[in-house]
Amino acid sequence: MEYTWDIIDYSTKDEVNQDGVTLADSVVKITWRKKATSLNGKSSTYIGISYITAENTSESDFIPHGNVTKETLLSWVQNSMDESEETVINNTLQKKIAAQAETKRKISA
Repeated sequence: MEYTWDIIDYSTKDEVNQDGVTLADSVVKITWRKKATSLNGKSSTYIGISYITAENTSESDFIPHGNVTKETLLSWVQNSMDESEETVINNTLQKKIAAQAETKRKISA
C-alpha cells in the first residue's frame, strides 16, 4: 500500500504565546487528505482536520505565515497525531479499498 499526503487548506489567526507575544497569522487549523493506493491501482482517500496552536512557541521559533510551506504543514499534521490515530486512518483506507472489490447484490422478490 502506498500512502500520500496533501494539504487542502489551512486557517490562521493571531495568537498570543506563553511569553505574551502576539504571533500574527499563526496556523490554527489544517485540512488535509491522505490517499492510499493498492498494488492493483485501487485507491481511497481520507480527509481530516488538525487543530494546532502556537501558544507554546517562542517568537524566535515561530514560522511567519509567508514562510509556511506545504512540507511544514504536513509535518505539523503528522506530528499532531500519535501512532494509534494513524493506524486507524490507514485501516479505514484499507477497508475502503477492500470494499471496492465487493459486488453488491439485491435479492429478487
